[in-house]
This record gives sequence, C-alpha cells and structure tokens, in this order.
Amino acid sequence: MSRIILAIIVLFAVELIVIIKLGGVIGAIPTIVLLIIGTCSGCILVKKYFKDAVEAMQQGRSITQNTSLWRPLAGFLFVFPGFISDILGVLLLIKPVQKFIVSFTMARLGLKGYTISRVNGQTVFRKPDDISVFDKKQQSEIIDTDYTEIDNSKEQDDPQKKN
Repeated sequence: MSRIILAIIVLFAVELIVIIKLGGVIGAIPTIVLLIIGTCSGCILVKKYFKDAVEAMQQGRSITQNTSLWRPLAGFLFVFPGFISDILGVLLLIKPVQKFIVSFTMARLGLKGYTISRVNGQTVFRKPDDISVFDKKQQSEIIDTDYTEIDNSKEQDDPQKKN
C-alpha cells in the first residue's frame, strides 16, 4: 500500500514538472486549455462507460476482453491533471496494450494461461483445457445412473408364474 501512495506522489511531482516545462515552451494559456480538454474528455469517458463496466461485472461478462474496463480507467487517468497521465490514458485505449496488461497481470498472479469467467454468479479462473473447473457446479448437480425397466403387465398375464 505504501508503494502505491509513493508512486502516486512521484507521478504527481513529475506531472507538475512536465506542466511547468510545457507551459514555458507553448505558453500558459495553451497549457491550461490542454489540461481542461483532457479533464473534460476524462469526465465524459467515466460518465459514459463506468456504468457499462459495472453492469458487465454484475451480468458476469468478461470486462477484460472488451472495452468495459479500459474506457473508464482511461477516463480516470484523463481526469488526473497532467500530460503523463493523459498519455497513459490514451495507451489504455489501444487493444494491444490492453492485451499486454491482462497477460502481464495474469502472469504476475501466477495465472498464466488461465481465463476469467463467471459461472453461476462466481468468478472462476480456468485453463482452456480444464473443463472440470469451469463446470464444477453443473457437474455436482448431475446424477448419472443405470436403470432397468420392469414391465409389471407381463408378470400378471403369465399363467405359469401363478402356479
């Protein structure tokens, strides 16, 4: 947790340095206008797509495979004042970057090769060839047995069995 706070403080300090340097190069007014445009576009992305991301998670759809996760996350980075966070937000909107982040995160968590799915309201990590983990709940509800039909009408009609 302390690493995250330290990273945010360092990012904020670097953002301030970049804003000051860029303001010296292009001027104060264009720098402020660019910051306002970035913040407004971030607000629009968050407002428009955050609800979709929450609904996708509630319905059990994968949020890492589509843009439900990435657009609001990029929007949050746009809202954060500065140009480095805006560049990171733009990168999050690019599909190859999204795939890299997902695969890197899964590898760091020790889940390389796994997919994330929702089955019966539960999040399941599953390898592509492991059907039993994915269908665990459904398999526990299946009863498999053999049966033999008994025809009672033949026993009543057979005169040899009565004697």
